[in-house]
Order: sequence, then structure tokens, then C-alpha cells
Amino acid sequence: MTDLSTSSTGLDSSSTGWANESSSTGALPGTWEGPIPAGLVPYGAICFIGVTVFTAMLTWYYARPKLPPMVGVLTFLAWLCAFVICFLVPIDLIPGAGDTLDTVWSVLFWNSFLLMWFIIPLASGYYDNGCFTFKQKMRSSLRTNGILFLVAGLIGVIGIIYLKAAAGLSWDDVSGLAIAASNTWGLLILVVMAGYGLVEFPRTLWNMSHLQRRRDEVCYHASAVHDEAESTRDELHHTLTFLRLYQTRVDDTNDETLQMYFRDILNEVREKEVELNSLRRRAGAYDKEAMEVLEELKKPDSLVTEENLMKLNYHVKGTVKHLSLVEAQWRDGVKEFVDLDAAIGTEGRSGRPPVGLSCFDSFMWYVRIRFLRRILSVSAIFSAFLTVLLIWMEFFLPFKFDASPLGAIIKSDAVRNNPLALQLFSVVPITYLSICTYFPLFNMRLSKFYYIGPHRTDEGTLLFNATFMLRAATPLAYNFVLLLKMDATALLKFIGVINVIPFFGGSFTQVFPWFIFVIALMTLLNVWSQLARLLNMERFQYVSTSGSELSSGSEAFQAQRETIQEGRKLIELHIRNEQRQKEQVALNEERLASGTATMLV
Repeated sequence: MTDLSTSSTGLDSSSTGWANESSSTGALPGTWEGPIPAGLVPYGAICFIGVTVFTAMLTWYYARPKLPPMVGVLTFLAWLCAFVICFLVPIDLIPGAGDTLDTVWSVLFWNSFLLMWFIIPLASGYYDNGCFTFKQKMRSSLRTNGILFLVAGLIGVIGIIYLKAAAGLSWDDVSGLAIAASNTWGLLILVVMAGYGLVEFPRTLWNMSHLQRRRDEVCYHASAVHDEAESTRDELHHTLTFLRLYQTRVDDTNDETLQMYFRDILNEVREKEVELNSLRRRAGAYDKEAMEVLEELKKPDSLVTEENLMKLNYHVKGTVKHLSLVEAQWRDGVKEFVDLDAAIGTEGRSGRPPVGLSCFDSFMWYVRIRFLRRILSVSAIFSAFLTVLLIWMEFFLPFKFDASPLGAIIKSDAVRNNPLALQLFSVVPITYLSICTYFPLFNMRLSKFYYIGPHRTDEGTLLFNATFMLRAATPLAYNFVLLLKMDATALLKFIGVINVIPFFGGSFTQVFPWFIFVIALMTLLNVWSQLARLLNMERFQYVSTSGSELSSGSEAFQAQRETIQEGRKLIELHIRNEQRQKEQVALNEERLASGTATMLV
């Protein structure tokens, strides 16, 4: 197996001429003249296989049961394209490797381009509608995305004509213009995502290391999620009542096609109907605006048509999806509460895992219960150090002088001549920058539309996540190479003519790191929480004596404590009910077994 150490791999300086010879040849700093490192291809293949396996496991971990296979494949491909930069950029920094990566960057970019601008939007439109047949779904998706494609195409044509006249571009430069335009748009997304994630990721780790505070946050969110779940169940209950009445009108049409479509609608809601019946709850009031489609179909002059059934199907699918998302949030919150409660209960005391656990489960018990606080604290401190380093480099990037500590380390002879050191000092920071950039996409919750959780993520969320990860991936790699102030890379050569776009290709590429700094500063000062409070949007805040967080004794603090206590009571009630159900099932099984034994006697 190929190793990256200088003793066993083909990437050693003695066999490849690794050292930078600019001092003796007069070459520019950062350039390379010499043979390609012998172990480059095996090392790249090993990295690719590792990232592929990781991406496949991550896709399996987040995908919900019965996820459409096409969504799983598209998500896997999109995440793979986004994750490979964590080892592809460090390889690009190896002296002599740039010439071999021109084709790799080209294939990676154009695959990503097709996925994020054409294939995934079409797939998203295909699954997010109320149509019944493949042909209907594709027509709806093409109609929805066709408008966007048309507008983008018109803007592109106008831009090409302008740039051809202003900058003297030839038609052969159109592909380069597409690369520059996509990268420029991605930089705007990167500014927001990286600026937020670089601060919020280490802060989240630190807050999670304070287990009691994290438990309070879980209880706080549980209260809102529980109320939303109850409201959505009411909507679904009234929808089911309407479907039972509407079925008579569908049957009266004697149209087999319409009746088949209505059966598809009933199948969409069948599982949730069983769950609602098992709860034996009365339906409460519902928001008529949320049930606008049903109110329209209730009118006597409303006919049973294919179009109306599509509207009804879209409403039913949306309501079922909404309930599934909030129920997933509730279950994940309960599970986290149980784990945190167990960890807090064993703090300062010796404890052993429950009897009967496997070796792996026992190890995970120790990690989760005994060492969770320490792991999170150390991770938060190390993450904060990397954040300060990267934001420092972002702030000074627009200046002509080199203030990049990481770039100075990587360009030093001691690191450039050591393959292991070069990869270590480049893989760790770009992987961390990637984690922080993608962190908002995995931490964001929009109850009705977006929630990503283990084995609970639906197709709409996965496709949305995949699209924005792809759009940020290449700009992220571009930004990291700029931070190092190393020009002799295949990536910068491939991106090429980004400066042909007015402002966004020139001035913006020079100052966009300052926007990352501004977003990061606003996140650090909790500006988003203050804006949410002004807009009457409730958001959990940690108690602190500083003015940037919630101060104890204030009215907001008292209201938050009441919400936390309410959420805790709801979770504990849910746990007790589940325990009683398990005991009842065990008792029924015991009675059944004893009855069977008596009959045999």
C-alpha cells in the first residue's frame, strides 16, 4: 500500500527532484521545473477511493428509507465532487503535479457545472410537484426550470456580446467565460457560508461541550417542534376527512384514470393515516390559508379534473412531508436529550455501560457518556485556532504583501521538500475550511422545507444541499489557493479569464475576502440573533453576563426558561409514554406465550 511518508512513497525529494530550484535557475517563486513525482498517481487514487467510501457512507447515513435511487445517486455524485477538493488542492500544490491535473480539474468542474445548473434542478422539479406520471413530472420540471434557463441564457448571450465588443473575446473563450461566471456566483455563496461557518462551527462545538446548556437548547427547540407537529397533524387530519368525502365525487366520474390518480393520492397519506388513528386524538382548528387548495375544491362548481387532482396531490405530499420533517426533528431531539441526560448524570462518577452491549456499542457509550465534554472542548479550541488563522489570511489577502502564515510555511523549503509535511499543512486547513463552509447546509432547519438528519432526509433537502455544496466547492478551492498566494497551480490556470467580468471578475475578487471577514464579525457579535429578535422570531440564546447574549434576569430570559421547562416536560412525558408502551407490548407477548403453552398442554 502506498504511503505518504518520505521513506516509503515515491514522492520523496531524492528521487523526483522535489526541491524548488528557483534560487539557482531564476524561476519565479512557486514554479516548478522537473519530473512529476513518481508516487503521485497511487497517492491520488488512494485518496479518491477513501473520499468515495466516505461520501457513500454519508449519503447512506442521511438518506431516508425508500429514497428514490436517482436522488441518492445525484446526491452522492454532487457530494463527491465537493469533497474531492480536500485532497485535490493539496496535490495541486506538489511541485510538478500541476501539469497532470489540468484534465482532472476540467472533468471535475464540467461535471459539477452540469449537475448544479441542469441535472439537479431538473430532478428537484421532477420530485417537487403534484403530477402522477413520468411524462407529466418531466413536463412540469421543464416548464419550471425552463423559465430560469431562458433568463440565464438571455443574460449570458447579452454578456457574451458585450464582452466580445469590450474585451475583444473570441467565441472560443465562451467556455472560459462560463467558468468565470460560475466561479463568480459561487464566490458570493462562499462569502455567506464561510463567513458564518468559520465562527459558528467552533462556537457550536464549545456550546455543545457545556452539556447542561446544550440540553436546555434541545428542550427549547422541542417545545416549538412539538407545537408545530400538533398543528401539522391537525392539517393532515382535516385533509384526510376531506379525502374521504371527495372520494365519492371521484367515483361518480366513472373515469378510471382519475380514479387511479386518486388512489395514488390515498397511498401517499396511508402511513400517516395509520399513525393518526393510533394516536386517537381529536383534530383541532386549522389555518384556512394553509388549506387553500381544499377550500377551493370544496366549492360545488369545482369539477374533478386532472389539474385539480394534481393540486390536491401536491397539497397532500406537502402536508405529509411537513409532518415527516417535524416528527424527525422531534425524534432526534428526544434522542439527544436522553444522551445528554445520561452524560450529565454520570459526570464526576465512575460508571459502566449497560450489560449486553457489543464492544463497539460499549466504546461508543464511553465516548458519548464519559468523554463527550472533553472531546468537544478540545475540538472547539483547535477549531477556534484554525478560524483565527483563516480569517487573518482572508483579511490580508487583498493586500499586495504576503501576510499568510500558512502560505509561508507551505512555501518554505523544509515543507516543500517533505511530502508528508506538505500534505499535512494543506489538507488540514482546507478540510476545516470545507467543514465550516458546508456547516450551515447541515445545520440549517426550515421546518416546512428543509431538515437534514440521520436516515430522515428527504429528496428535496438532499438535492438543495447538493446544489449549494457544488456551487461553493470550486470557489472554495480557488479561495484557498489565493490565501496561500501560490500562482503556479493547475486550478488557477484552469479558472483563467475570471477577470473579464466587470466588477465581479476584477474588483470583487480582490475585496471579497473582506466580506467574509464582515460576515464572520457579525456572526461573532450575534447580529443575526438581534435581527431575529427585532423581527419577533424566537431563537435560543445562551445565558451570559455580556450584552451580546441573553442576560439573566431579563424578561427574555424568563420567557426562555419557561419555554425550556415546557419542552423538558413534553420530552419526559414522551419518554414515559414510550416506556409504558414497551412494557405493555412485553406483557402482551408474555400473555400470548403463556396462553399458547396452556393450549399445548
